[in-house]
Amino acid sequence: MCGICGGLSWERPLGADELDRMLRTLVHRGPDDEGKRLDGPAALGARRLAIIDLRTGHQPIGNEDGTVWVVQNGEIYNHLELRQELEARGHRFRTSCDTEVLVHLYEERGEDFVAPLAGMFAAAVWDARAGRLVLARDRFGKKPLYYAPSGDGLLFASEIKALLASGRVAREVDWAALGGYFAKLYIGGEGTVYRGVRQLLPGHVLTAGRDGLRTARYWDPWSFRPRPGPFREEELVEELGGLLRQAVRIRLRSDVPLGCFLSGGIDSSLVAALACEASGGRLRTFTVGFDRTDYDESPAARELAERLGTEHREFRLEGGAGGLDAVAGRIPEMFDQPFGDSSAVPTWQVAGLTRQEVTVALSGDGGDEVFGGYRRYLARRWAERYNRLPRALRRPAGALADALGGSARAYGGGLRSRLRRFAAYARQIETRPAASRQEYFSPAMLAAVLQPEALARLAGAGPAGDPPEAARLDPADAAMRRDMTDYLPDDILAKVDRTSMDVSLEARAPLLDHRVAEFMLSLPVDWRLRGATGKYLLRRFAATVLPARVLRRPKHGFAIPLGPWFVPGGGGRSRLEALSAGGALGSVVRPEAVRELLGRHAAGRDDFGEHLWALVVLGDWMEKAGVTA
Repeated sequence: MCGICGGLSWERPLGADELDRMLRTLVHRGPDDEGKRLDGPAALGARRLAIIDLRTGHQPIGNEDGTVWVVQNGEIYNHLELRQELEARGHRFRTSCDTEVLVHLYEERGEDFVAPLAGMFAAAVWDARAGRLVLARDRFGKKPLYYAPSGDGLLFASEIKALLASGRVAREVDWAALGGYFAKLYIGGEGTVYRGVRQLLPGHVLTAGRDGLRTARYWDPWSFRPRPGPFREEELVEELGGLLRQAVRIRLRSDVPLGCFLSGGIDSSLVAALACEASGGRLRTFTVGFDRTDYDESPAARELAERLGTEHREFRLEGGAGGLDAVAGRIPEMFDQPFGDSSAVPTWQVAGLTRQEVTVALSGDGGDEVFGGYRRYLARRWAERYNRLPRALRRPAGALADALGGSARAYGGGLRSRLRRFAAYARQIETRPAASRQEYFSPAMLAAVLQPEALARLAGAGPAGDPPEAARLDPADAAMRRDMTDYLPDDILAKVDRTSMDVSLEARAPLLDHRVAEFMLSLPVDWRLRGATGKYLLRRFAATVLPARVLRRPKHGFAIPLGPWFVPGGGGRSRLEALSAGGALGSVVRPEAVRELLGRHAAGRDDFGEHLWALVVLGDWMEKAGVTA
């Protein structure tokens, strides 16, 4: 695991001082070692968190004659198998590190070296003989990789802050990117909040040479067509079980202490159970509990840990305002751009506590996207059918939603909230079919909250269109694949990567093994979503491993109670008032509109916690970045 950076330029190669400045910003990603290579027009740098081969895994790593060099952020879980194949073909290894297989795979396969890799990675390969730099990112985007094109090459880094530290990248804000932030609470796709900084998309390879830059996609969840049946359920359960056991087993490879996050839900419980089965020893598990019972899953995790016989550690987090006061300001520093998913706060807290005992932790991330666990997939199917009804039949429901008023994202389990959200969602996907999730700030709310100049700058921002393959898919299936290319890499995995690496913890996600995903994508969608049941096939396999009560437990998100932070006397309320009235945020939002949202929230008429949190995060980032509209 590393933080990597470097660049390619024939006219102005990176100097040692510039590379040093970039590397200093990445120490948290790799506190154990630092390596650099300046080779003509190319520069490679790495900060290493030692996981595999603690003694000789220094990066950059070169081939036998020193003509190919590589730096990598991540882990190649099948490196032992790949090493055996490469040694049989005559390649000589100097280390036991997983990164060295990339050098020899590149010698064998060129830019297609990524094809046999099973893992999470962002890698840079410098081929001195060909005069080209090759960047590659794993299939799901578990590891980040940013680049800044220049006149005759590029800079690259694991985090945006490293690119800015080079002194060669302008801090010019891309206001259109913020349109995505208001809709989704994160900035996704190729763009970033800085106009000159791009993100290499998951499953892509970028090649830079004297003839310019070109990118190619090597893995695409939209490309898998369901294989024909008939299917026997017991055979599919057995095949899935074999793939999941393999995925967990190879992710237990580590030369440092390892454990599992355990929330009590089906995904992390299954990973922990399979890890216990594969390790044959006493596994460490970690869970987090809140002081509010409606947010607390720790009793369920504790019960399963006792059943599995793990060495269990339970952390208690403060779910109220005090916890947010202490952590909120860290978000802009971790993400380098606005990131409004509030679950980053408890994720960062539990990562820090876990890092006190282990260096690697397995998680259940990806289970909802790969296996169909979100309720919104079912809602998408219903909304598509609803939108096919004659408008005369839809009009009463829309009128009812308008009459109910308030925020379309207001939370609560009642019929009022559900009807309002469903009607708003159905109208949204009718006009913007590529939107995978309901927008947080609707166009009407943006018009009310933003300054006119800021609103004009955001014009035209919206979700990217679906590929043609989406038209042949069930709406729920299309929504799942859309999440795999947007929400999963740019929200869920970005959150886990930044928060865990901020404390130098490596997080591994067995459910996102690409062979597991390819198996599920090759099946008709009703093996993921059957009737009103999500994760159908996963549940069928999990029933052979986990107690029935885990499977019956209702789904919980890893959320924190934002609402109390924005009532009178809460730290969030005073913070937002200061940011919007006298701070940089005031150049984007209308202070009177923010006060109205705070008033309605405090009165209990609506829960605007997520919206208000997103504005605090935006304001904090603007102040730290020195940005005004």
